[in-house]
Amino acid sequence: MPNEREQFRPVLDKDVMLDILADHVRGLSRKEQESIAKNKSYQQWVKNVATRTFDYGYKIFRLTQNWRNGNEGVATSLYQTYASLLTELYREAFDCVQFIPGIPENVKEFLLTAPSTFEPIPTADTSFEAKPNLDLTPEERFFDQKIITTLATIANLMTRGLSVKYALCTKLSPVRINADLRGLVKVAMELITGHQMILLFGVTEQATTKTKEALLSKFFGEADKLQVLDYMGEGKMFSDEIFGENKKAKESYLLMTGLFDLEPLYLQ
Repeated sequence: MPNEREQFRPVLDKDVMLDILADHVRGLSRKEQESIAKNKSYQQWVKNVATRTFDYGYKIFRLTQNWRNGNEGVATSLYQTYASLLTELYREAFDCVQFIPGIPENVKEFLLTAPSTFEPIPTADTSFEAKPNLDLTPEERFFDQKIITTLATIANLMTRGLSVKYALCTKLSPVRINADLRGLVKVAMELITGHQMILLFGVTEQATTKTKEALLSKFFGEADKLQVLDYMGEGKMFSDEIFGENKKAKESYLLMTGLFDLEPLYLQ
């Protein structure tokens, strides 16, 4: 039995902390942000962030394309990539507090040293290697196709968001953008798990009934209108407009989506 001190030990809610940090960064003045961007320690830190950001965008888009082309075997890698990216979003945000003004020193120390902030996101213990049942009913095939289509949309939005983040890494943007990308990552992970369960058990089995109902209510409740498009929001980071204004974002997006057969580029 845990003692009284352990029983009432505060639990770090990663989502709450990320939202608080993102709101704090949004409230910083341009002068404060420019001052941080000129910090040599921040510039060195952000190079590593940019490198990982580009690699994630490139890998997610490529794996999703392979999956849509019928390679079911990449589902495991795609899920694990999203899980790893989600962990990275929290890690970067909490690491970044060392550069952000206005955060109490005890909060900085807590976020930079608390082991729980850096634990990887648990990966679903689903057997993605089990032989799928491809003899789906029309209902199962229709529902599964909607999942795959939504995942393709998410991959495009994720790649856009990551390319904008990559282009803006020299500014104090990772925390703010990570808060927006987090939602898309969680949606993708739920959809991949749902897709696997349909292939393994079908949508009429008791094991998948609740999963199907949850996915329908979250993502497919209003005809074919994908609720995930609601994420195309702040800063228009997912829209074409940002690419017309930011040449570096457009170039990184084209590279991440494989239009150019080049090795990943990193901030110099």
